[in-house]
Amino acid sequence: MPNAFLSYARTDLEKVQPLLAELANKGMSIWRDQEKIYGGEQWPKVLGEAIDQHDYFLLSWSKDAALSHFVELEWCTALALKKTIIPIRLDNTPFPAVLRSLEAIEAQDQAKATVRILEATQHPSPQAPHAHREAVLRQLETIPHAEPERVLERARVLFEQQGWMVQGNAYQAGRDLHITNVTFPISKMSLIAGMVLLSIIAIWVAVPWWNGTFTGKDAALMEQELGGSIYNEEGMPMAGVEVSLPKYQKITRTNNQGYWHFKIQGPKQESVEILAQKNPDYTPSRTSGTLGNTNMSFLMDAKHP
Repeated sequence: MPNAFLSYARTDLEKVQPLLAELANKGMSIWRDQEKIYGGEQWPKVLGEAIDQHDYFLLSWSKDAALSHFVELEWCTALALKKTIIPIRLDNTPFPAVLRSLEAIEAQDQAKATVRILEATQHPSPQAPHAHREAVLRQLETIPHAEPERVLERARVLFEQQGWMVQGNAYQAGRDLHITNVTFPISKMSLIAGMVLLSIIAIWVAVPWWNGTFTGKDAALMEQELGGSIYNEEGMPMAGVEVSLPKYQKITRTNNQGYWHFKIQGPKQESVEILAQKNPDYTPSRTSGTLGNTNMSFLMDAKHP
């Protein structure tokens, strides 16, 4: 019997309840008791364990869900744990950038939504390696059980530093596609082979390497943004941090909310080195970022005597 963790805004429960009842009638087990977790001792880790113990992650998305620190913490944790995410859209609120490639299931048509969710749970739900899941839970255990906003800030920083804020087994509703484990039915193999062949031909025609004129300089340059936030060890935003991009010889400083921002003329989604420095009390931090990402976060560690 498929089982799922439901992430939702409390104000949306009445809207989603009929769909949940129909799924339960079809034999699906859905867990939504996270309110009993919040406020307890080590609740960030207990929440992570609850998400980890379920095969699927149902994300009920709406205007209120987008504003909820609890919901954001839950889907960030699901990404870190590489859970299969099944998005259910209650209104037209756009998804966060990291989730926008997901094809949402529209909740308005309950019968159709039920069928599509049940179809999604027929796909095997790959589990991340045990060592990876344990590492995520250990990180959650280090977060003080403070107010949700602070817990979320700290969790995002920790997850992004580890490279865990990337889609895992996100189910594409109505398609035979998983993000990290791509599988195609045998009946589609000939179609896929044809598409690959056409892609190779298109690249061969478009790129002038065949006459010896292709060089790295031919890569198209475009204006892109790069930005993010810097926090101290307590998860508080740091103002006045000098942030630089050595390759482009650009320097800026974080504002009072710890945010920094660049506009760069460079190759699409190029990976660049980022250097952050603040007075001698802090250890300089080096990381990498992808042009186009304006929601990076990382920590700066204080030097301890």
